[in-house]
Amino acid sequence: MNTNQFAANKIKELREKFKNTQASLASGIGTHTNTVSRWETCEYKIGIEELEKVAKFFGCPIRAIEIIIEANIRKESIKDNFLAMYYASRDSRAHLMSVSSTSPNLA
Repeated sequence: MNTNQFAANKIKELREKFKNTQASLASGIGTHTNTVSRWETCEYKIGIEELEKVAKFFGCPIRAIEIIIEANIRKESIKDNFLAMYYASRDSRAHLMSVSSTSPNLA
């Protein structure tokens, strides 16, 4: 599996894990649904700017996604790195939800 395929799979995994559609992800990062679909099928290669938007959308640091991609390239333990990203993402989402629930100006 090449790096583009690996990144595509991770985008789809995150999207499905957080129960987002391709349309909701696309809307959240300012792109078209077809673009997200093409990333997931490797028809389009996702660039670093788009990858940063995806990371921000899911509330996980871009570095967590980079670690996973680097791990795939080096054939290291992807499971451990994915769990680190998942927990970083989950903690970030929990923090954002607590902030938004206490502040009427945040949606």
